Amino acid sequence: PAKPLDVTGDIRTSTGILFGTDTAAANTLDDYEEGTFNATVTTGTATYLHGRYVKVGSVVTATCLIYNFSNRTSTGDAISFQLPFSTPSGESYGGGGNVMFRYISSVNDVTIAPYISGSLLELFQCNEGNYTQIKHSQLANTSSRFYFTVTYRTA
Repeated sequence: PAKPLDVTGDIRTSTGILFGTDTAAANTLDDYEEGTFNATVTTGTATYLHGRYVKVGSVVTATCLIYNFSNRTSTGDAISFQLPFSTPSGESYGGGGNVMFRYISSVNDVTIAPYISGSLLELFQCNEGNYTQIKHSQLANTSSRFYFTVTYRTA
């Protein structure tokens, strides 16, 4: 049988859950949030399904399925999505998650990696040591889709 977890601490409904006996704010979980979001594209429109996030303290994990892009021809615009929270000012994070894709042209035998800057998730294809942003013109048809899960720090 499982034994109860021996935890020394205090639950304070007005300030959060305190871990340990040190009352420093760094030892207090004062924020937990779950919700949904639309990872809107910065150019054109798309359909968003299952856009969900969990925020614990300053750490956000977001997941989403995006497909049915209206812009499938632009060669100048990289594909980027709006996330539910922004990173702290001046901070960017590359490779903060996993991206699965389907029906994307010119992306054979490569990895697509997420890059988070501000509140935008940008997608990069990685092949032979080079990183190149995924463009709308690489969306092969209306069935083109991205599934992503990213974890990042917010302000």
